[in-house]
Amino acid sequence: MEIVRAFLLPHPPLIVPGVGAGDEIPQTRAAAERVASEVLGLAPDTVIYVTPHSCLYADYIHISPGAEASGDFGKFRAPDVKFEVEYDEQLASLIGEISSADGLPAGALGERDAHLDHGVMVPLYFMDKAWRERAASRAPDASSESGESPRLGADDETSDTGRTSRAPKIVRISVSGFSLLDHYRFGMYIAEAVRRLERRAVLIASGDMSHRLKEDGPYGFAPEGPVHDAYVKECLEDSDLRRLARMDRSVREGAGECGLASILVAAGYLDGRKAGSEVYSYEGPYGVGYLVAALSGGEPAPSLFPLLVSDREAALAEVRAQEDIYVRLARANVESYVRTGRGIELDEFFAGGGAGGGAGGAEADGDARSGAGVAAGGCEQSGAGGGAAREMMAARAGVFVSIKKDGELRGCIGTTEPTCGSVASEILSNSVSAAVRDPRFDPIDESELDSLTYSVDVLAAPEKISGPHELDAKRYGVIVSSGGRRGLLLPDLDGVDTVRQQIDIARRKAGIGKREKIRLERFEVIRHR
Repeated sequence: MEIVRAFLLPHPPLIVPGVGAGDEIPQTRAAAERVASEVLGLAPDTVIYVTPHSCLYADYIHISPGAEASGDFGKFRAPDVKFEVEYDEQLASLIGEISSADGLPAGALGERDAHLDHGVMVPLYFMDKAWRERAASRAPDASSESGESPRLGADDETSDTGRTSRAPKIVRISVSGFSLLDHYRFGMYIAEAVRRLERRAVLIASGDMSHRLKEDGPYGFAPEGPVHDAYVKECLEDSDLRRLARMDRSVREGAGECGLASILVAAGYLDGRKAGSEVYSYEGPYGVGYLVAALSGGEPAPSLFPLLVSDREAALAEVRAQEDIYVRLARANVESYVRTGRGIELDEFFAGGGAGGGAGGAEADGDARSGAGVAAGGCEQSGAGGGAAREMMAARAGVFVSIKKDGELRGCIGTTEPTCGSVASEILSNSVSAAVRDPRFDPIDESELDSLTYSVDVLAAPEKISGPHELDAKRYGVIVSSGGRRGLLLPDLDGVDTVRQQIDIARRKAGIGKREKIRLERFEVIRHR
């Protein structure tokens, strides 16, 4: 019989004695102890931990393999604080099978480090402590009084209720680069596996809120930080998981959070029941937000998933309605090529009404092709107005086409200088390349087409500059050259706030070492969405 219960716990190592002094972040510590006590009272067979700090893949949800694992806080100067756990192999395997069979790749492949990560170990510390204290209270002469941590998952005595009082086995799952909607869906697959195996299972969603709450914090301040944390807290206080799933991606990225995907897995775990949530604590004394909350599933209710799908479709329809002619050309060409193996003809596109529409912009990070070599970049600015169709056919310029899926880059290819007879032809060439020839991604499949968004950046001619003082990371893109190597980065990218960052990234893209002499060029872009 499943336990329809989940908890959100942050993972600041400071709240673990031996790492911290024992009195830091007191509200979070007290709330974590409350959660551990409640989990203990539920007597689960298995605790499922969802963490952002295990093996993270863009297109695969990693589930830790094997029968057991261990870990310690050596990275945080506390190697004596350590754990050994037993994995619920049967449940872990079934979760991966169910998810993969329904088109969401998940499983035990690609483990890079078998040791437990702090996203699991911080919550695990409180669970372990609760089990040790219970064991000590029932067997005062037991080894737990020596301070040694019992092996989680090991047999213990039988409780007064007749259930075994052993510490539960665990399943460790990493979040991924998939969308929030996919993480919600994955939570539904976890619940299905739990039901099939008749496990008593509690899910722990490990994650911190914004890392950018204070100027003097470890990650500085971003205005999105407090906005993000207030939004999440309010959604959980109101038990509004649908609104939570609609969090604006720009707010998430600006806030620098690492908890929302885990929370959506927990929400999906409760799908099909009337969900309720309660915030136990929130604080951010050191510039990172820590929120502890409980989610519970009540009586059966209609699935929330169809509504989340409808919300995403409505958002995509709104984006399409605002696309300008540059973006519509890229979209039409990609859709034709993926479906038929042939791109569109410009005459047919313009004759079919392709020239209607408004204005736009873009954002990406991709490969740039020119007659001399390859570079890489990204972009975001405002776009074209009237007469755009004639302009596209008459002008020549380098063009970047960027494609995203659920806010994540799916392909980006561009030319730094014109290689075709017009901007329109440049878009046709680069849009197909972005869709099926970007070496970082698999070719786009027909099933993905309705989920994609596009942007087109038209580049002004590059100009040579004498040094970094002539750059502005928001206004100008940069080309860094050394010998025959060229690295390009487009302007005004999220997370690229300084000229130094811009140059360093362009160097890496071209494989140019930090000590090698370089030549710099700058350029402006017109961005279409």
